[in-house]
Amino acid sequence: MRKVYKNKLFEWLRLSPFGIDNFTYNEEPIQGKPESLRLKYKSTPFYFWFETNSNNIDLFGTSYTLYLPQFPFEQDRAMVQPFEMALSAFNQWLNNQVKKYLDDQATPDFWAEYLRTNAIVNIEQNDFDNRSQFTIDERAQVKLALNELKNLIQENFHTNVTQQQIVNNRLDYLEAATNRLNKFDWQSVALNTLISISIALSLDTEKGHQLFHFFAHVFAAIRTLPLPHLSV
Repeated sequence: MRKVYKNKLFEWLRLSPFGIDNFTYNEEPIQGKPESLRLKYKSTPFYFWFETNSNNIDLFGTSYTLYLPQFPFEQDRAMVQPFEMALSAFNQWLNNQVKKYLDDQATPDFWAEYLRTNAIVNIEQNDFDNRSQFTIDERAQVKLALNELKNLIQENFHTNVTQQQIVNNRLDYLEAATNRLNKFDWQSVALNTLISISIALSLDTEKGHQLFHFFAHVFAAIRTLPLPHLSV
């Protein structure tokens, strides 16, 4: 690729929201064709090639990875685009393929977290896998666990006053639900509560993992909490 085009591409990436630091770059033959410039979005399976026309160095073809199962490779065989059109194709590829992938990677998988949390908490061991009502002692244990969860959320996510009030209100609702729901139904309310807190705090994938881990942590030891006997 001519330097004038490489420099235009460099400046375009430098100013783009995707950032030039997120790409690796090299020039290498592709399928026996010289003058191919390859970009890879770091830490992803996505590649984009600018292929110079062998008969006209001012015309280009494009090839790129698609966001589909197994990340297939698609090639524009026309090889007759001016650089501006090839750059436009690159921009569309970033927004229609790479951005969707990045968005999905940053979105918590609530189902996966729910299943992982169940495995960590071991719900059967904690006797939540039946339709019996919570006892007075169990309701007290849940209250202590949820109060600990409030503190963990505030300390680790640095919530402001408004955010923490939302967290407290939703966990208070979850605590109150032990008075009217059986243990089996309470699980669904607990999952919905965690999801709503994650959304309210705009947690990314890593922090979403932390939230579910904190929930698992406070309930994993629920039977070992030193609770006094409570009477009606």
